[in-house]
Amino acid sequence: MSSAETDAQLARRDVATARAPLPIGRAIVWIVVLLVAARVVWAIAVNKNFEWPVVGEWLNEASILHGLSVSLGLTVVAMVLGVVVGLLLAVARLSSSRLLAGLAGLYIWFFRGTPLLVQLIFWYNMSTLFPAIVLSAPFGPEIARWKTNDVITPLTAAIAGLALNEAAYMAEIIRAGLLSVDTKQAETAEAFGMTRARALRRIVVQPGTTTAILGPSGSGKSTFLRCINHLEEMDAGVITIGAMQVGYELRGDTLRKLSPAAIARQRRHIGMVFQQFNLYPHLTVLQNITEAPIGVHGRKRAEAEAEAHDLLARIGLREKANEYPRQLSGGQQQRVAIARALAIKPQLLLFDEPTSALDPELVGEVLLTMRDLAKAGLTMIVVTHEIEFAREVADQVVFMDGGVIVEQGPPEQVVSAPQHPRTRAFLSRFR
Repeated sequence: MSSAETDAQLARRDVATARAPLPIGRAIVWIVVLLVAARVVWAIAVNKNFEWPVVGEWLNEASILHGLSVSLGLTVVAMVLGVVVGLLLAVARLSSSRLLAGLAGLYIWFFRGTPLLVQLIFWYNMSTLFPAIVLSAPFGPEIARWKTNDVITPLTAAIAGLALNEAAYMAEIIRAGLLSVDTKQAETAEAFGMTRARALRRIVVQPGTTTAILGPSGSGKSTFLRCINHLEEMDAGVITIGAMQVGYELRGDTLRKLSPAAIARQRRHIGMVFQQFNLYPHLTVLQNITEAPIGVHGRKRAEAEAEAHDLLARIGLREKANEYPRQLSGGQQQRVAIARALAIKPQLLLFDEPTSALDPELVGEVLLTMRDLAKAGLTMIVVTHEIEFAREVADQVVFMDGGVIVEQGPPEQVVSAPQHPRTRAFLSRFR
């Protein structure tokens, strides 16, 4: 480290120290706060105008205790129901269905915009509008009938009013929480075939070969890769993995998009390693690796964890099983991401520029892991700027520009002796 860097660090430390309050200063502040609080409590306690004996008598009154228990019970029940209904409303509000999202939005707008007292009065006086509740088929015979007052008692009216009103507010709180989740985490969950419910809670390539995709930024490499996993929808063309057509099925002479559940089932066979690692920050390394095998593929926890430990040993990170992503270096995080992708035993493994977010000294450890995977015969497609890796490891190299394949072939042809002028111009910058 140079002397200039050392001086700069010392200067920053001095500034930080000068800004931080001294321990003695904090102690004085806390003493003053506690003394003021104690004085306020003492003033209330000795104030005869509060008539504490009378307060004590009323607190022991049976009717007061009964009312308190009813109020607490009502609050708990209404809160639980409000959270459940609010969760459903939040999911509906985020739905791709305009009708569903619109109805949920209308509910939220109405119940948040109407005074709670008006809603309680409405439910309490429901019998005035509907003296009886009738169960029957549409325009059919009556099956059962109940008096409204027998069903909607003062207690049930209070529960309904409070719960439905609470649901409108909880829906927006939950929706804000869902929207605040890093889109990379949601995308990763999709890439591993997780259904929306589980995420809320928690070109033909020859088998056994490695294909490297090269090209300038904006040439469509990552978009193409994401189309293979149907994270991006295609405008035209067909992608198949073995006999599986990704994202669509042929019905007669027409291609029809698969349902989200069917697409999630397809993704179970495709592993993906992202540029920014996209590890779940709140889960340990072991939990990151076992989440999809257990939750998506239905493997037993003991089996999944044993395989995860084997994968960690394979990439040299066995001792990191119980650490969190923030405790790892960038290279270690990317190796964990590779282990996570391998844990689902994919037919195909996709790499989206896996070393571009790493410091130069960390690139080697990730490339070494990828070389080992290629030697093991795993089918891989790698979007990369690592030309030497493509030359040494890939069985096939594809060069893209402007959203089209300009040139493809074995590395000794595309990398060492490119035929197209655009390929030669691109590769000349790396020599």
